[in-house]
Amino acid sequence: MAKQAVGEPEPAMNPYEQNITEYAPSSIDRLLDLEVNTLDQATADAEKANIAAEQRAARERSRYGVQLTAAEQAQASRLGQIQGQANLAGARTQSIRTDEAINRELGSSVLSLLTSQYQSTLGNLLNLGQIGVQRKNAYENARAASRSQHYGFLGSLGNAIGKII
Repeated sequence: MAKQAVGEPEPAMNPYEQNITEYAPSSIDRLLDLEVNTLDQATADAEKANIAAEQRAARERSRYGVQLTAAEQAQASRLGQIQGQANLAGARTQSIRTDEAINRELGSSVLSLLTSQYQSTLGNLLNLGQIGVQRKNAYENARAASRSQHYGFLGSLGNAIGKII
């Protein structure tokens, strides 16, 4: 920063700069950084549900005294694996679809927030511009009135002097 000479006025600061603040920057950043991903949790929940279903089936077989042959056990095991894979695939697909919908909603929320903020800012700038024009017009009108009054005074003074002479 260059040193100012003595008696030199300080550079004028834009009077509007002191009033500029960011509009809730942390909440917007938080929304932009937030990405919903429940895929791992959905997979873990589906695996737990598969284990619980196998345990329930084994408990009910033992409760009612059902004895399966080796072929029946192999078939039940294969069906259990197929059903488990279907549960897992369904849970993962549903999780992906839900996550995409939630992330899309978050994106549209941020867009809506930023759009309304932008519109508000443009409206305020328009108002400030109008105020500036009004100030300039008022100054020009006052200046014209002052000149008119000044020249009117000089004219009437000249007229009075002319009558006297």
